[in-house]
Amino acid sequence: MYFRSKYDWWLTILIVAAIIALILSAVENFPSVLSYVLIGISILMGWIFFGTGYWLLEDRIIIKCGPLQWTVILSEITSVRPTRNPLSAPASSVDRLEIHHKKGSVLVSPRNKLQFLQLLKERSPHAQISIKS
Repeated sequence: MYFRSKYDWWLTILIVAAIIALILSAVENFPSVLSYVLIGISILMGWIFFGTGYWLLEDRIIIKCGPLQWTVILSEITSVRPTRNPLSAPASSVDRLEIHHKKGSVLVSPRNKLQFLQLLKERSPHAQISIKS
């Protein structure tokens, strides 16, 4: 099942403003190498921010963030807890879940957090998962 990332309104405004500023700078410097670089950066920023989501499959979670991808094996998950950790992560909101697994941890921000947690609890019953949202 696919879960879109939750988006914080203030973070969305910040990212969209940065993309617009980059595009305006590119137009101002057109045609130059700098303009193409700025357009590329703006496309990449939009892809990363708006292309973030989570595939919760039978045996794994596939985390997509633009061109980047992580896989977490459900049998390796030890715990999941809510967090507001602002560190860089494949999450478009600071309303996040920290998924601890045998190889580390990852922060995600599914829009429908309760449904995500319920499904994760069903598919990973050995993990300590709090359904409280």
